[in-house]
Amino acid sequence: MLVSLNQAYKQFGGKVIFSDLSLNINYGDKIGLVGINGSGKSTLVKAIAGILDLDGGEIIRKKGLRIGYVEQLQSIDRSVSVFDFVYQGNEKVIELEKKIKEAEEGKVADTKVLTGIFEEYEKIDGYRYKAKVEEVLQGIGIYHLKDRFVNEISGGELRRVFLARVLVSDSDLFLFDEPTNHLDLFAVKWFESFLRNCKNAFVLVSHDQYLLDNAVSKIIEINAGKVFVFNGNYKFYQKKRRELAENAEKEYRRKVEEIEREMEFVRRNIAGQKTKQAKSRLKKIEKIEIGERNLFKDIKINLNFKESKKKSKYILECKDLIVGYNRPLIKGINLLVQRGEKYGIVGRNGSGKSTFLKTIAGKISPLEGEVKVFPGIKVAYFDQNVEFEDENKTVLQTLWDADPFLNRDEVLNYLAYFYFREEMVESRVKFLSGGERSRLKLACLMRGEYDLLILDEPTNHLDILLTDAITFAVKNFKGSVLAVSHHRHFLDSIADRVIELRDGNFRLFLGNLSYYFDKVKEEEEKQTQIEAEKKKNEKKEVSKKKNGISKNELLRAKWRLEEVEKEIETLEKDKEEIENLLNQENVLNDYLKVKELSEKLNRLDKKLEELLSEWQRLGEICM
Repeated sequence: MLVSLNQAYKQFGGKVIFSDLSLNINYGDKIGLVGINGSGKSTLVKAIAGILDLDGGEIIRKKGLRIGYVEQLQSIDRSVSVFDFVYQGNEKVIELEKKIKEAEEGKVADTKVLTGIFEEYEKIDGYRYKAKVEEVLQGIGIYHLKDRFVNEISGGELRRVFLARVLVSDSDLFLFDEPTNHLDLFAVKWFESFLRNCKNAFVLVSHDQYLLDNAVSKIIEINAGKVFVFNGNYKFYQKKRRELAENAEKEYRRKVEEIEREMEFVRRNIAGQKTKQAKSRLKKIEKIEIGERNLFKDIKINLNFKESKKKSKYILECKDLIVGYNRPLIKGINLLVQRGEKYGIVGRNGSGKSTFLKTIAGKISPLEGEVKVFPGIKVAYFDQNVEFEDENKTVLQTLWDADPFLNRDEVLNYLAYFYFREEMVESRVKFLSGGERSRLKLACLMRGEYDLLILDEPTNHLDILLTDAITFAVKNFKGSVLAVSHHRHFLDSIADRVIELRDGNFRLFLGNLSYYFDKVKEEEEKQTQIEAEKKKNEKKEVSKKKNGISKNELLRAKWRLEEVEKEIETLEKDKEEIENLLNQENVLNDYLKVKELSEKLNRLDKKLEELLSEWQRLGEICM
């Protein structure tokens, strides 16, 4: 067992977040933590990490437990390169490398100690650690930042660097709270693969249903301050939850019917000869517990984007468009958007997705070419960096600006869909959190009428419930959509076309996100076949050249082949002698001698590799 919570209790400002919460996290557990917004998911994660104290109950952590959690990295020195910052994430590797360096400097004389250090380093795969760090940087999409200083990069880049450092750490338990918010689609797919293959235990809070389906084996739901454990992935959890809701409804109806039968008996007999029996039945009724009827009942939020009254066929056209700031990011964009078409835009971080949307929305000018929005077309733009015209206005005033015809009760009811309680509507916009700003912006956009929705990461900071509601609203919108999102379920559900931005180029795929990934996979497999065929042809060319060489050239090749074989034989004998010396106790006790022989052995291995390559080439000629 790694962590155990017993009757945990936590409250904020008099509001109970969870109570009587008991939970065990064991070695190898792959847990998805779910619950509606405000249910206490992030609070629970912080309590497990030791960042927040409980107000009651207890939390027991395994002695020496190593936890990997992004929020723990906020105070670490950032005046180093991204690569070094991530590399330092594995304390065990760093500790052993320090000891190895001391050994090289002659500070470790004991042979057994020295042998133990190298064995431990090999056991934790230390020789591959640098390659692992590079793989993680590549997967997360920040390899290009490796030589930049951490204190020079943007906030989104910093979150990805923090995540990379956690992933290379020697933690027993990973804690992830919406880790994909700053990742692109390709990084999310890589991260999913990492979680599937990692042996570490982890707790994952995420609104990405695909991730919860493919990477976790246990779902824990926080509901009404309690935890409920489901031993399966997200699809299994949804199925079991529906069954629980149906059973709860049946049980509720059964008990209500039982109460009604008993009450009917009481009404008929309370004043008659069976008064004693009637009173007994009343006591029985008092003991019947109806239970939580709605605990697992599906909550649905019905939201929609309104289409404008105009029914123009054509919405938007891009001609020979080049977008960027000081330099071109994407070239050769030619696109005609018709009513009802929905485009998902994909590409690595930095490929120009947001710049493309800003250009189409008219927020920045194109470097070259033209963006034409057809006459009378109404455009809604959601920027992931949400801004409002007047940040001093309250939440209530801001929504009224979007729809002045709503009365106060209608505004309050509508804002409740976006998790704004009545006491929050008088808060000024400038004091809202990132998630609250996103929800308010979406609420405002849904009060207008549009022909085109331009959406840049609209599901960031949303829980699964609200993400599903936004997905449904966008999918059923009758106008056109251009959307960037790292949320695969959202993009897969709403897009019937995919625009890929890669290496400064623009490509259109006529299908949803799953179709796009299938086509990309086909292309990669085809490219692999082409490269294999190319190597095969190169071998044929070598064979042709061999057949076309002169008799003298063939004789020289045969003579050189014999020489190379002799050299290889000599070097292999030398190598064997050195290896024998390295196994002798008197040599092993002499660190400097071991170092000298090891270096000589490395030189022999390199020379042997060169000669073997030459031997293979000459062999092909002489065959």
